Amino acid sequence: MDRKRILRTNHNVEKAIQIAMLSPSEERIRALCSKAVQADDHSEVVPVVAELRSALHEHIEQIRHRVKVLSRCRPFVAILEASRRPLPVLSIDRGREAA
Repeated sequence: MDRKRILRTNHNVEKAIQIAMLSPSEERIRALCSKAVQADDHSEVVPVVAELRSALHEHIEQIRHRVKVLSRCRPFVAILEASRRPLPVLSIDRGREAA
């Protein structure tokens, strides 16, 4: 395969992976955007855009909720990170930290 074709194939694979990793709400938003772009006239676009606006609002609320939950977990993350640090090695003879 020539270099351009390999790069194009890699790009397509990366795009497919990104699309596969979308949440259901992101997939719905992507589908609605596509549907709005493919609409032939204004009367078809209006209901799709209304549904898209609603889907975007719901998605934003989901993200806000995730941020709120994660911000409550922050103290626990600090505790976990602290527990992963190696403990100081104490000398058995003197009770002091070994060099």
